[in-house]
Amino acid sequence: MSIILTDIGATNARFAHLKGESIQNVQVFKCADYENFYPALKNYLEISNLEITELKMAIAAPIRKNNIIDLANNHWGFHLNELKQQLGLDNILAVNDFKAVADSVPYLKPEDLTLIKKGIGRDKAPIGVIGPGTGLGVASIIWHEGKPIIIPTESGHLTVPASNEREFQIYQSIKKSNDYSHISSERIVSGKGLYNIYSAIKQLDDQQEAPILKPSEISNKALNNECDLCVEALNIFCSVFAVIASNLALSINATGGIYIAGGIIPQILPFFQKSDFNKVFIEKGRYSDYMNNVPVNLIKHEYPAFIGLQNIPSHSKTS
Repeated sequence: MSIILTDIGATNARFAHLKGESIQNVQVFKCADYENFYPALKNYLEISNLEITELKMAIAAPIRKNNIIDLANNHWGFHLNELKQQLGLDNILAVNDFKAVADSVPYLKPEDLTLIKKGIGRDKAPIGVIGPGTGLGVASIIWHEGKPIIIPTESGHLTVPASNEREFQIYQSIKKSNDYSHISSERIVSGKGLYNIYSAIKQLDDQQEAPILKPSEISNKALNNECDLCVEALNIFCSVFAVIASNLALSINATGGIYIAGGIIPQILPFFQKSDFNKVFIEKGRYSDYMNNVPVNLIKHEYPAFIGLQNIPSHSKTS
């Protein structure tokens, strides 16, 4: 019996074999290298010498009732019913990727976490899960009769607030340069978002001689303090992320804490820990004391979605 787990993001598709309680043979493929999901899965099965009997999927997209999957930040798109026919399966479990990440939280061990901000986390209280990568994923956890209920969201597409004049000018510049209808949270807090901030600062400060950099180059130069423009861009990234994360905490009464996932924060962790994230996170006026009690942890486990998928029963409703 070969249970295959897959976590499909905007940039990478991750595959694993669930054997008993063990997650084995993890492989990571670039989505750009494949026309669609099925060829990538077929390649994984071939190189792993596995025959699939069950498929559990975490997908960076809303799971619609018509079973059509369309990834906003990825050229892949497919129909779950067609995929079942291709694979000869009666059923496929498909959930939003941040539902899977949130499902992992109750099963994470202390060594899977890095404390970002101390607080007084209440047991069985609401929890917010948020993570920037190619996009911005957001989910919530509430509890019923001692059991977690995961609420996947598309909150990464909410309009992002500007906290000061500099941020407002940056957002306006990004909106005009890219012809966006609005500035969503993930237009700022994501890999592309960091590039957007950097490019806007170049334009606003008339620094057109500054090089065109990839998001990873911007963050690396900021980490090494090699570029003032990059340092400012990454500082703004961290501060805006703090506002979005704290808004999530207030929106769901997340006295159980905020858990940060995604690929970006672990890569910039030394900078992030020295940034204004914690300071900005608690700046909520009359609710600053409230926010000061909300703990924030970084999920440093490399594949939390697999842990979540492992613990979602196969007969669960696709969501």
